[in-house]
Amino acid sequence: MRIQFGAIVTAGAGKAGGQIIQRGRTGQILRNLTVPKSSKLQASQAPRAAMSTVSSNWNLITANERIGWNSLAATLTRYNKFGVAYVPNGFQIFCELNLNLVNIAKVSILTAAPAPAVFPNIVSWELHALPTGPSIILTWEDVSSNPDWAVGVSFYPLQSMGASVPRGSARQVESVALVSVESLDLSFQFFQRFGVPAGGVYQLAVRVIVIQQSTGYRMPDLILIVPFSTP
Repeated sequence: MRIQFGAIVTAGAGKAGGQIIQRGRTGQILRNLTVPKSSKLQASQAPRAAMSTVSSNWNLITANERIGWNSLAATLTRYNKFGVAYVPNGFQIFCELNLNLVNIAKVSILTAAPAPAVFPNIVSWELHALPTGPSIILTWEDVSSNPDWAVGVSFYPLQSMGASVPRGSARQVESVALVSVESLDLSFQFFQRFGVPAGGVYQLAVRVIVIQQSTGYRMPDLILIVPFSTP
């Protein structure tokens, strides 16, 4: 169990004595700990396999390459479960960037630490969702970017009206588009995931991923939710 100390205990996270502390919408929640079920589906096993592959490759890179990753890590800031800033180590950044490359960009592992990222300037994100077709198109405006930045998307399950935070797990689709293209047609991927939804009023929620395909640098994800009504 992790506990953040102040004048009193102000936050906790983790397992202890058959119970677990988690963060909920209204604050911290204490609930009974259940035994998790490990899914045998490919979509669930792939991230675990990728983590095993990437972390084991840390032992295969040279000493000079490790020094490069540690030097890069020293210039970065990350945040723990309590939102407290810390400086990561080289192994953490090696895994972070390479998991992005393996899981999202679908490219090979990067052994040498990349130069610090120059993040793109993207504005005017819009998700257009029409039931006829259906037609699902994501658009944006590329103010400035290097040529190897790309946009990908993960679909959440269809949401009920009124939901402000998407429920369920987001599942990544295969299609990506370069940032310079300024649009990504997701109609076929939507049909593959949801088919033709039964008549009703829903919300379509997506997680937008912006990644540099040569380095694994990734911008903070963007969540978009729009109405999606079917006849």
